[in-house]
Amino acid sequence: MQSAGAKTKCSKIVLNPRALDIVWGGNNRYWDYVKDQQSECAMLKSVCWLEVSGRVDLDKLIPSTDYQIKFSVRLNENASGWDKDVIFKARVGYNVARTTRCKLIKNKQFYEVPNELTFKTPKKSSGGRLSFGMYEIEGQAWKSGLLIEKITISQVNPA
Repeated sequence: MQSAGAKTKCSKIVLNPRALDIVWGGNNRYWDYVKDQQSECAMLKSVCWLEVSGRVDLDKLIPSTDYQIKFSVRLNENASGWDKDVIFKARVGYNVARTTRCKLIKNKQFYEVPNELTFKTPKKSSGGRLSFGMYEIEGQAWKSGLLIEKITISQVNPA
């Protein structure tokens, strides 16, 4: 039983795109929010550099636990400019960032990327934060057609 002042710890957190920091996200020439299937998505119209990031207080996560981050995305049939890998990063507090790369592919359904972006929460959060993001800033091509449905931060192999 939790005391009245205890905070609930989560084995899974789901964030919608409006909870993210999207560079140029406030300008509807570059990004828009659209209803796709059952959820509201951030839809990329056109940018040269992709920068999407977010933060979660570590107090919301279970201490000393392995978690993974997944972006639920889809490239529509008219998507272009995705010849370079997208970089995914996660940083717990001030620790060194974990980084992985993968290519985004055109698909009619949302799928989760990256395959492997895990981190371990500290024994004590002491007010720290998890920072995460997806980036494609190496290529010079203008990118379009990306839809971001949600970001899931979930415990790896929950009991």
